[in-house]
Amino acid sequence: MTLLREWLEAEPTLRPGEVQRRLRALGTPLALSTIYRLLGPVRATIPVEVVVRFEGVAGEFAQFDFGATDERPTTDTPTARVRPEQLDP
Repeated sequence: MTLLREWLEAEPTLRPGEVQRRLRALGTPLALSTIYRLLGPVRATIPVEVVVRFEGVAGEFAQFDFGATDERPTTDTPTARVRPEQLDP
């Protein structure tokens, strides 16, 4: 169990199949169902990072991003006029 804890603390997203492969390499062939039963209690004791999602009432907050540029249109800047019938359907 100590070895599993060390692996999971170093790599919290370690998959059971990888744990099984590592244990087989160490000479401990265990079935995947056994690995799942071993990992459950060990994972439960390792603290995880909690993500708190920000929720607001509709219309309470707004974010606007109009962008920015240093270029200014001039009188010699060509403009293109596109009629609706020129657009692809």
